[in-house]
Amino acid sequence: MKVITKFAIFSAAILLFSCSGGHKTVSPIKKDLVQAVYASGKVFPIGYYKLQAKYPGYVKAIYVKPGDLIKKGDTLIAIRNDQADFAAESAKNLMNLAQKNAGSNSDYISIYQNDLNAAATKLKLDSLNFIRYSQLLKENATTQLQFDQAKVQYEISKANYHKATDALSNISDKANLDAQNARINYETQLSSKNDFVIIAEQSGKIFNVDVKIGELVNQQRMLMEIGKPERFEVELNIDETDVELVKAGQKIIYEADAFKNNEKFEGEVVENYLSINPINKTAKVLATISFNGAQQVYAGMSVEANIIIEKRSIVMVIPREYVFDFNKVKVKGKEELVTIKKGIEDLEFVEVKEGLTESDVLENPVK
Repeated sequence: MKVITKFAIFSAAILLFSCSGGHKTVSPIKKDLVQAVYASGKVFPIGYYKLQAKYPGYVKAIYVKPGDLIKKGDTLIAIRNDQADFAAESAKNLMNLAQKNAGSNSDYISIYQNDLNAAATKLKLDSLNFIRYSQLLKENATTQLQFDQAKVQYEISKANYHKATDALSNISDKANLDAQNARINYETQLSSKNDFVIIAEQSGKIFNVDVKIGELVNQQRMLMEIGKPERFEVELNIDETDVELVKAGQKIIYEADAFKNNEKFEGEVVENYLSINPINKTAKVLATISFNGAQQVYAGMSVEANIIIEKRSIVMVIPREYVFDFNKVKVKGKEELVTIKKGIEDLEFVEVKEGLTESDVLENPVK
């Protein structure tokens, strides 16, 4: 367990040391003791996110600067991409052509309409001719061959008429479908083009603008940092050996190097992330932090923290350096090391729950 803290939060205590025979000696004392886990981390505004472009392009315009308060829907930045402009213009032209082809006066459809009109006229003539030959055959005024020829021609004309009708219907459906697809494609390209004008997804504050006009950006490049203007949270890293000690609701004392007057700030643990970083063997903890309003807080500002695990009043303690092999001490006048039952610890002291009295004198060989 690491309980090292870089800044003092514990009450001071005075121990009387003596040197005798090359050994330093000390006796247990009683004092208040606070156990804390050290952590370091970064401060971020609530709702913090890094704005990135959806597509590559050149920065055309920037409408905000660091410190600006924004509302949802405000325009933040415009990205220029000639390829997207060309694609949208091309899609518009294709849509206009497709809509023209699907119109009532379309030259594209009129060809099939003319074929249908011609087939209808031919069918009408062949139908009348077939009726006439049918009547003549009844009157024995024509031959069977002439009647059969008229009938075949009527059947062919009728088939051609149905074929022309189907062709006109199919080409009309196709023209309408092409027009609909062309419209959807144009709207998609237009939407993609509009993605190059980035608007705020939530109200907040601009903490950083990381690009300049004319600069080439891509999907991996951060454009801006945005978050809530007044509320902040902290992402802390704690050693994996201390994970089980840290619980939601525990009080935290912070210090930040950015503030030169050694101000301390308070917060509390919100939650533990259930994973360990395999590189540095640390776990992440999300916590609150309260500033008094006088400080200029920057996103990503470093802080150091002591997470208060436990406080105890008037307990027997000894210096940490007098404890050997985790729970052994050397008591003056005794040959064997004495085993103690430890309680909580801080940077300097260890609580002794059993094994010693205040009259015992502990030795720590000087090396």
